[in-house]
This record gives sequence, structure tokens and C-alpha cells, in this order.
Amino acid sequence: MAVVCKGCGRQLLGTESVCPECNTTLPVAQDTSPLEEWESEFNRVRMHWIIVVIIFWVTAAVTTGLFFIKGSAYLNELVFIAAIFMVLGVYLKTKVLRLQRKKPKA
Repeated sequence: MAVVCKGCGRQLLGTESVCPECNTTLPVAQDTSPLEEWESEFNRVRMHWIIVVIIFWVTAAVTTGLFFIKGSAYLNELVFIAAIFMVLGVYLKTKVLRLQRKKPKA
């Protein structure tokens, strides 16, 4: 397998770790296990879900607070925003559950 040196552009063999032309060290490919990849994706999706849930409840609290303080609020807009976050939260939660089922063995 041919590799191109990032230092000088020379084509190298896949077995070489240092370019003989410019002495540039070639990066070593990092092998990640399926479990590490799964954990990274799971943590990313779970964090997005947590953020969306928090935003949903903050929006619901603001809507309720404005309604009690002012007697009225922009309910249509705030309910619409809360509904968007609720739908997004449900989508992300199903994605979290789907990822949990696909967890690779250690």
C-alpha cells in the first residue's frame, strides 16, 4: 500500500515509518475498538439528549412563570418551541435506546 509523505510528497511503502527523503515521521494509524467507537457515539448522543431535555423544561418553566407573573404570555410561540424540543428529545431518546441495544461486547 503506497503512502504519500506529508513533508516532501514522496510516495512511500506502507511499511516505512520515516521518510528516507526528508526524515518526516509518518503518523501511526490508531486502531480503535468497536467498543470505544460505540462509547464515543453513545456519550455524544446522550449528552445531546440531556441538553434538549433541560432546554425543554426551561422553556416550560419560562412559559409557566410568564403566565403567572403577567397573566398572559406568548403562549403560542413558547408552546411551539417546547413542542419542538419535546419531539427532538423523543427522537434522541430513541436513538440512545437503539445505541444501547447495539453495544458491542467487550
